[in-house]
Formats: sequence, structure tokens, C-alpha cells
Amino acid sequence: MSSSFPWGIDGLDKSRCEAYAKILGLKNGGQTGEASNFAEILDEEAELEKPDDTDSVNANASLSFDEKKLKRALLDRLSELIANEKGGHHVSSSLMIEWPDRVDILVAKNNGFREEHVALRMLKTIASSLRDISTLGSSDPAAASTKQNLWASLIQSYRHRLSYYMIQAKKALKKTILPVGGQIETLPLDDGTASLLLCLEEFRALIDVAACSQTQYNLERVVQSAHDVFSFYKEDDFDKITSGSTNIRSLRGALGFLGRLQACFNTLAGSAEGLSSFQNLRILPVMDLSTGAAKPKRTDRNNAWSLAETFLSLGVALNDKTVEYLVGTGNRKGSWTKNKLQTKFDKLKLSASEVHAEMQVILAATKHNCTGAAIFSYVGCSKRSCFLCSRVIQSYGSYTTRGCHGKLYDLWTVPELPWLTKDERLRLVQALKNVERAMKKSLRDKKTEGLIHAKESTIGGSSVATRRQQSDQTPYMMFLISEYLRSQRQGMRSNAGKKEDFSSLDQPSLDGAQYEANLDTLLFGQTQGRSETTIPKPEQLRGECSICER
Repeated sequence: MSSSFPWGIDGLDKSRCEAYAKILGLKNGGQTGEASNFAEILDEEAELEKPDDTDSVNANASLSFDEKKLKRALLDRLSELIANEKGGHHVSSSLMIEWPDRVDILVAKNNGFREEHVALRMLKTIASSLRDISTLGSSDPAAASTKQNLWASLIQSYRHRLSYYMIQAKKALKKTILPVGGQIETLPLDDGTASLLLCLEEFRALIDVAACSQTQYNLERVVQSAHDVFSFYKEDDFDKITSGSTNIRSLRGALGFLGRLQACFNTLAGSAEGLSSFQNLRILPVMDLSTGAAKPKRTDRNNAWSLAETFLSLGVALNDKTVEYLVGTGNRKGSWTKNKLQTKFDKLKLSASEVHAEMQVILAATKHNCTGAAIFSYVGCSKRSCFLCSRVIQSYGSYTTRGCHGKLYDLWTVPELPWLTKDERLRLVQALKNVERAMKKSLRDKKTEGLIHAKESTIGGSSVATRRQQSDQTPYMMFLISEYLRSQRQGMRSNAGKKEDFSSLDQPSLDGAQYEANLDTLLFGQTQGRSETTIPKPEQLRGECSICER
């Protein structure tokens, strides 16, 4: 078989495919199709409406426990953790391969992993921690210590993201005009709006302290508090504050992002306790697959199609009229013309096409020794997938993802794969042919001009139903939550004077389980003693919305 496979097989041409992608990436700013979420999302929502739904993932003994949902959640959340910096180069993806007695998870990044990369150390820490948690069991004190260390490591690893999310949350708070404390206190305690306003007032104080002193303790408190407010109050609750202002919705989204690390941790711990064979878990970075060079090879530049060749292949003459028809009328910076498109297209020829993380993991699985194993048919990703990745992975292996943002990036390709089996070759060739047909159809489709640019990230996505039951969440209970946030803020201030090196994880703080216990004490009057050296319990997961933007 040709070493350049799949290109050159059954009419597939790498240069033609990449040329189509470049033009389509320029059309309507790359928004090629409508955004979509996970295909089973309606089924998940219907399940959430059942009156007997526990609305949580109890990894030990929940009748509604759904193993597939937890696996999808794990893959999405693991990918989010590895994408601990913003930017397309850091988008990550993961795939699970299961044997009766062990589990491998392949993880890839758009820009690949480098030797001694900090993300590699994080993968080792996560894998080791989950193996220990699975082996020890939730009741073992050693498991609690392992969880505490994992939680601290996640906070440290995710610090860049947390700093960014805190800035966004502070901006959203500043743009949102909220009543002052005196006005809030005049509202009755059974008023739901009052309880949310109190929570936001206290969260504002929490984040001000954390922004000035980003200690381990303060970051933990802010993440947990953001997660709680986002979880307990729905979008409708936020809308009531300012009559549906876009600023208040942005604030809720910012809280969701900031609290996401809490949900990530809960899902990791819940997976270790609830999924089988995690005692023999391996998390393996994809490092032996081409991700695309920093600059295109000379042969690729020489073989790259010209704009004229591309239009000829589409059966369209190259002139201002056809350019406007195919690419669109442009924007306020000016309409598309032949010369403008030629300039943009030629610039793109100087850049290398990239192998996206989702493509890397499904192709890496073809090299992995999967004898006796089953590949879980869900590709986790830190964001929704692009237009091309979504179609290829669905066509190639009937995989699903958390969704598709409908955009097409002009730098997209598939690497040469000489090792594929006959069946894999046939499936990949057919998948790429289907994608090329979809690109040609989209190039000729005028409907793309009216498409609204979709967000690439979502809060929660297709992961798993983790809402806490709302039946007992009375406005008075929400008021008690705000009082708890007030106590958290006071605790942060009392700790602000202590010198704490963020890189040091030896100094204990109020742990997550104690945090949850205190919250439950406020809500339900529970007073039994809890350990101060454990972290949030996976059975207390709550709050990730299945469809709202992240």
C-alpha cells in the first residue's frame, strides 16, 4: 500500500481537499452549518424530568446510574482538564478502550504533546489517583487522602484558566447592575430573587479576595462557590433579576466556567468508584501521530492547488460574480472579489494544515493493540467539534461527540496512514469522500450566509445528568446558601494574612466534603461530624446544564 494513504486512493486528493477547506473556511467566517449538541440530549432531558430521578451520579448505589453517561462525562471532563490553557492549539480529545480487566484512555492535543510537557505529568497524576481510588474504595481513609491530593493538583494545573475565568466573572459582575445590600435585606426571606441576589453579593466579595490573593485555599473556595451558585439557580432565576438582560446571562455563564473544575473533579472521582476495571487504568498521550508541521513541507507547497484549479474543480468560472456567489457578500470591511479571495487564499497556502485532536485519537486507536477490547463509541473533547471532524468521525466509526459548533477551520487535514487494515482503509476513504461531498455542497449553499456564529465551548454538554433535585430547594434554603457563602468569604479574609505558596500543597484548607457537609447542614439540619481532610463526594454532583453555552 502507498505510504501516502489515504491520499491518492479511489480519487482522493489531499491538495484538493485542503483547497476546498480553505475556501469554505473563508465563507461566512467559517460558520458552515448550524451548531448541534449531543444526539441523545433530548433523551437525557426527558430522564431528568422523571419524578423519581435522583438527579445525581451516585457511583455506589443509584438505581438511575447510567454507565454510558458517566463514561461520556469522564472523556469530556478529562479533555477539558488537559486543555488547561485557552486557544485552538490546546484543544484536547480522548477515547476509551475497554477490556474485561483493564481500561486505556488515549488523549491527544491539537498541537501535540512535547516531552516533559506539564500536561504529561498531569495525566500520570490523574491516572495514578484514579487507580488508587478504584482499588481502595470510597470508605477507605487512604482514598480520601488520594482525592485531596488530586483536587489540589487539579487546582494548581488549572490555575491559568481559573485566573482568566475570574477576570471574566468580575467583568460580568461589574456589567450587571444589582441592588445594594440594604435593598436586598428588605426583601422577604422566601423571595427567590432575594436569595440569589444575596448569593451574588457574597460571591462578589469572595472573588475580590481571591483575585487579590490567589492562594490554594482562596481558589478552592471560589471554584466551589461558583459551582454552587451556577448549580442551584437556573437561567430563569437569573433572568428575573434584571428582566432577561444579556449581562446577567453572561454572568451565569462566567460562573459556570469558573465552577467547571469542581464538576471535572467530581466526575473523575465518580468514574473511579463507579466504573469497572479502573484498578488497571492507563491514560496514554498520543505522541507518535503527525499533528501537522509548523510550516508546510516544500512538496506540500508545490502540490497545493491554486485558486483557479479549485474553482475549475467545482465547475465554476473564477470571476468577481462567482466569488461573491460562493464565498458571500462580505462584511463592512468590503465585499468578496476575485482579487481579495486570491490574496487570502495564497496566504493560507503558506500555513500547514493541522490534524485535529479528535482525528488523532480515533486514528491512534488503529495503531493501538486492541485485541480483546471494545472501543467506547464516544470521542471526548474540550470543545464541540468542528464541521469536518464531526462528519469524519461519525462516518468512520459511528462515533459521537458532545456536539458540533458548525465551523470549518481552513487548516485541516488527515495524516498519511500506511498501517491501516483493509477494513479501516475502506472506512476512512469513504468517510473522507463523504466529507468532500459535504464541503462541495456547502460551498454551493447560499444558506450559510445567514448562520449565526456559534460558540465552540459549552457548559456541561453531553456529559452526564448531574442536576441536584430542585424539589427541596425553597427560596429560604437558597437564602441559607447565601449565608454559607458569607461565612466562606469571612474564612478567606481570615486566611488572607497567611503566607501561602501556591505551589505548596502541604497546607490543609477546609476540604470540599466539609464544605458540602456544612452546606447540607444549613439546608437539611444535618449535624453529624465530618472529616476535614476529604473532598467533594461524587454522589453530591450537581448542576451541569445539558444544553446551555459554557
